[in-house]
Amino acid sequence: MISDSHYDTGANHFDWGRAWQEHLQRSGLRANLARRGICEEEFWRRYDEWQQILRRSGYPGEILERILQKMERHFTILDIGAGAGAFALPLAGIARLVTAIEPSRSQVSRLTENAKAMQVKNLTVIESPWEDVSLNEIGCHDIVLAAYCFQMEDIEGALRKMCLAARRYLVLVHTAGHELVQPMRDIIGMEPGPDYIYLYNVLHRLGYRADVTILTRTYRIPVAVQMEMFRHNPGLDEKQCHRLLDWLEENDGISFREGVPCLERHHRDAVIWIDYDQYGSRNEL
Repeated sequence: MISDSHYDTGANHFDWGRAWQEHLQRSGLRANLARRGICEEEFWRRYDEWQQILRRSGYPGEILERILQKMERHFTILDIGAGAGAFALPLAGIARLVTAIEPSRSQVSRLTENAKAMQVKNLTVIESPWEDVSLNEIGCHDIVLAAYCFQMEDIEGALRKMCLAARRYLVLVHTAGHELVQPMRDIIGMEPGPDYIYLYNVLHRLGYRADVTILTRTYRIPVAVQMEMFRHNPGLDEKQCHRLLDWLEENDGISFREGVPCLERHHRDAVIWIDYDQYGSRNEL
């Protein structure tokens, strides 16, 4: 769990929301795709294929288990950026109602197909960016969850709306880095997108004291698949891919599994958790 020292003691003097926006414009998903001339919807279509390969990556794993421990049968859940249903579908097995917000048409299609296959009846899907969703339309929910969906330039406005939509818990999941961040920065000058520290400090500016736990997932992925993913995000070109592969080979980063060259990845997920019981009524904030 993160210590108090990670709070921005100069929050009144540093605009974390503006810093997020500037960082996102330099190295967020949309900026990375734009460099390669790839539309975002095409990325999400390919993402579905990658997820089939990454199904053993341990996600959502322990994150989902922690949320399930807080669940009660009468709860309603709001899953922002629900994707194909990694959280929404298992949570629907316990919750009274799950509302999924998802802007990608291909992801919505996969989500509804998965829900149908699992005979999930208590799921409502809204195909829309979170920024365009009205709180009057969706109301408040016992748990508001947002995981790896923060391609939002007005992050302060987006988080404020999430906070207002939550009745019991707000759970945010975002990257805390991985083992290739520094090599990619040093070798090819590639800056990673903004990490969880921005979200944490924006919440602090909004008056919320959040707990943060860093969880590490270790998994294997074929080198060819990983390089294909890197070509999309962060947008590596062929020369950069070869430079990274050379570095991995020189540093024994590639191993073989059933004859297939693979990477062992170590990805850190930051789980940012606000428990509204410590504040009393959310309207008092």
